Amino acid sequence: LIDFGHAQSEANATSYEATEGFEAPEVGNGTPHSRLSDAYSIGKTLLAILRKTETEHPAVKHVAEMLSRSESSERVSLKKALDILEAKRQQQQDAYDSPTSGSPPTKVPRLVSPTANERRMN
Repeated sequence: LIDFGHAQSEANATSYEATEGFEAPEVGNGTPHSRLSDAYSIGKTLLAILRKTETEHPAVKHVAEMLSRSESSERVSLKKALDILEAKRQQQQDAYDSPTSGSPPTKVPRLVSPTANERRMN
């Protein structure tokens, strides 16, 4: 779906193709690709998936909107987006584990793959 290496490998290219609505506005205006332009495309892709599947994931929708803001200076990085989603997952896990929730603890699925250090610890 997305070529994350595009910003580096195609920096000197004279032409490229883009899908309308998924290309960052600044790239369409001639600014070189960057990680934030990749973030824009990922955000737009996530929003399209949520719309097509008619799935309700408020946290994912919120992060996708943050990634796909028109102004690159207002976008979050992909790292920040993953951190936000993982914090939300942890918050949900804490709520399920809380003795006041009235239900037995449930494992909330990770939204982000574990890091190499986390895999070694488990």
